[in-house]
Amino acid sequence: MHSDLLYNFNNHLMNANDFFGNATGIMRPYSVSQQWGADIGGPAIENRLFWYMDTESLTLPTSGVVAIPSPALQTYILGNIRLVQRSLYQTAFNLWNSALGSSRAVPVTNGKGPFQDSRGLMGCGELSSWV
Repeated sequence: MHSDLLYNFNNHLMNANDFFGNATGIMRPYSVSQQWGADIGGPAIENRLFWYMDTESLTLPTSGVVAIPSPALQTYILGNIRLVQRSLYQTAFNLWNSALGSSRAVPVTNGKGPFQDSRGLMGCGELSSWV
């Protein structure tokens, strides 16, 4: 009979803050992920029939905040890509736009800092939105 057990744990104390968090004075986010698994196996009839069983799971944190392309970014992209790419992007935009909660998307407005534009929007200015 043979078996294995595994457990991997990772939390915010085991990870460094990212560049943008350090540059703006934001503390590293709280994050816990866990992975576990076990397997066992052996002969049911020696040298003829074997059995095996396995189980595993992975839990990852979610923030509840999802970044989606704003209508302005979608228009910009569709206006600046090749015709053969248009179908792929349009399909992706249709998925995002019909996703649950996408109608409640609001522009990123999280303060003033080196990575916000003059209106306090992060990154792409009015080309970015958050749900």
